[in-house]
Amino acid sequence: MNPPGREELLLRVAAIVAIVLVLALAYATVNLWNGVNQVPEINNPAVSPDTTGPVTPAITVCTQKTPAGNHTNAPEIAIDPVPNHALGDIITFTGTTNLAAGEPLVLKIYSAEFVPCPKVPSGLDSVSPCGGGFTGNVTVTPGNCGINTWSWAVDTSQHGFQPGGQYILWVNGRDGGVQNSAIFNITDSRGVYGKPSLQEKIPGATT
Repeated sequence: MNPPGREELLLRVAAIVAIVLVLALAYATVNLWNGVNQVPEINNPAVSPDTTGPVTPAITVCTQKTPAGNHTNAPEIAIDPVPNHALGDIITFTGTTNLAAGEPLVLKIYSAEFVPCPKVPSGLDSVSPCGGGFTGNVTVTPGNCGINTWSWAVDTSQHGFQPGGQYILWVNGRDGGVQNSAIFNITDSRGVYGKPSLQEKIPGATT
């Protein structure tokens, strides 16, 4: 005969064992179900950038320099180098400036030769030493980063240009407030700067 209370203890142990078995069975069942019915992973595809939209233009970084290369805001006019030209060429003088686009420039060419001249000039539209020089007017054209440009075409078959002559180009802006000048040469028909030598003037002369 079992002692009192032992039967009750056995019943409690059996109940605990049954609960453990039920939990273990339930856990195994859940794992088995998940293994058989796996939920597929959802991979977010990589989104490529939209290339159909408006493209932002590249930003041009401008250096704060004037045509002469300094960092001041003083108005300036620069003249591009002028190579030698033969008489009859059309010379296009060019340059840059930090003057605003649309501003007027006055350009003048006159002879660099100094000779005594009569009181009455030989012509106001001539580059000869005794002439008043040849004058033209242009306007500044837009450039990049505040460095604008200008140009002036001159026909050397006119205005009294001479082979072997040396001339001065003078550029004036803002009523003389800013100006610059450059010297250039006109060669003879053989492309040689300067007047013929004495030997070239004497028929039959040899070196």
